[in-house]
Amino acid sequence: MPNDNQDESLSAYGAELIEPYPSLIESMRAVGYSLPAAIADIIDNSIAARATSVRINFHWKEEHSYFTLLDDGHGMNTDELVEALRPGTGNPLADRKAGDLGRFGLGLKTASFSQCRRLSVVSKKEGFPIDYRTWDLDYVETAKAWQILRYLSDAGLERLLDDKPGGTLIIWEKPDRIIYDQDRRLISEKKFLEFIRDTEEHLAMVFHRFIETGRISIRINGRTVEPWDPFLREIPGTQTFPAETLAGGEVKVIGYVLPYELKLSAELRKRAEGSNGWTAQQGFYIYRMDRMLVSGDWLRLFRKTEFARLARIMMDIEPSLDSAWQLDIRKSMAIPPRGFHDQLKTYAHRVRSAAIEVYRHRGKQKQRQSSGAGIEFAWIIEKQNGREIPKINGDHTLIRDVMDSLGPDKKKLRRLLSLLEMTLPLSVIAMSEVQQVDEPAAPAPEPGEDEVLDLMKAAYKKLKAEGLTRKKALERLYFIDPFPEYPHLVERLEE
Repeated sequence: MPNDNQDESLSAYGAELIEPYPSLIESMRAVGYSLPAAIADIIDNSIAARATSVRINFHWKEEHSYFTLLDDGHGMNTDELVEALRPGTGNPLADRKAGDLGRFGLGLKTASFSQCRRLSVVSKKEGFPIDYRTWDLDYVETAKAWQILRYLSDAGLERLLDDKPGGTLIIWEKPDRIIYDQDRRLISEKKFLEFIRDTEEHLAMVFHRFIETGRISIRINGRTVEPWDPFLREIPGTQTFPAETLAGGEVKVIGYVLPYELKLSAELRKRAEGSNGWTAQQGFYIYRMDRMLVSGDWLRLFRKTEFARLARIMMDIEPSLDSAWQLDIRKSMAIPPRGFHDQLKTYAHRVRSAAIEVYRHRGKQKQRQSSGAGIEFAWIIEKQNGREIPKINGDHTLIRDVMDSLGPDKKKLRRLLSLLEMTLPLSVIAMSEVQQVDEPAAPAPEPGEDEVLDLMKAAYKKLKAEGLTRKKALERLYFIDPFPEYPHLVERLEE
């Protein structure tokens, strides 16, 4: 067996050059970018080029729609431009220059190809003439060669750089992944314009540190992108935890617990929940060189719950950890090595506990108002022959509601409940718990809030029918399973 550590040439083994087929470039389109993530990857290049201004425009012209991104960075001369269009221009293991947000040398190409079939780059570097090149996937397919063209479909576009000492213009044409739905039907202009909103929200989050500090200004179709800070640090009610460093300072974490949402103004509440809502936005926010990689994820250390929805943790990692943390091409995923799990879990547990206490405090207030009412669980535990057996609670408000509505047929419901109790797969549940001792369980699917709200309304109606006042019925909802985990929905009924 050859010794890989020997300093010897392998050329004696008959090395052969194998060039990729042109069709490989089509495979590069399937990396999995969303449109906002693809645009964010292009902006990474602008930031690396020391741009202070990025101007994005979506142009709707049905099947001839196109997209442009213009920055005022230092630009490229002809040789640099051609090299930038070469797939895989950088070694992901190589050291990066300060401020370089790249890693694989694929971002410009894969991000662009994921959205369109023609990518044109026009660039101007101080002291050099403007130049441009184009990748056209249809031409590559026809020519059966990895060839770029010195071509622009609209020669007037290069004039956008005339009044700048340097800068780069990115043009996406033939945007088949944007303007057609999965059935290859042309989307509506309204749907196209929704992409602007989605992109604005994503860029406001991913680059909020750059925007806040004035390092870059981003405009989309003339509208300035305002930064979105996930941690509400400017709000007095936000709890801040002490910063901790791991891995010799290469990882830094700071925890935040946001104020109870109904204590915020409607405007602040809307801003704090982000694009995905309060529950989805909880978790770790991972940054690399001030650029957000992950937004709102417990990294398989915990599952998302309603009670922890106010917990958010800022984490900064150094570029030297890219490989260990499995940073992907899209820069939208980072997986901490197992060696970090215990430390991250310990820190996150403290933050989550504080977030949960905010809701417990709300619950304690309601409990004092409702004369010491206890939790009304859907399942109760009975002891039989020394064993604990789960039973459905027939006194649960929603079960009583159904029982009372059935009249003589309530026996049928009792038989059904007995069947569910007798066939509950306890052995499967127990085995699942044993298997997950060392491996964190994947998040269980959460019920939809509309579904919970529908149950809540039914329980409220039953309590009212039993003679409780509106105030007492609403207070009681805080203590009927599963509603204690959805206090914000009870609050919605109270409004």
